[in-house]
Amino acid sequence: MLAAAHALYASTLGPIDAQIEGRRLVIVPSRSLSALPFHLLLPTLPAADGDRFAAADWLVRRHAIGMLPAVSALSAATPTAAAAVGGYV
Repeated sequence: MLAAAHALYASTLGPIDAQIEGRRLVIVPSRSLSALPFHLLLPTLPAADGDRFAAADWLVRRHAIGMLPAVSALSAATPTAAAAVGGYV
């Protein structure tokens, strides 16, 4: 399971890893990715010893993550909420 979570990270967010470093994320998945738990993707695999799940570098440990059903949902947000999104990628 951990290898699959890492492979999914590598194919979805891996190509933009440097650009998202230290940023909050708002993810608007396509229909085919809407059931994917992005919070549980693994940028790196944990060491082979110990409790690998507890030591795993889950994406949610690196980034605050918001999920939206559609980009248009941002325009429906209140001005205060929309302004807060300014720091998201």
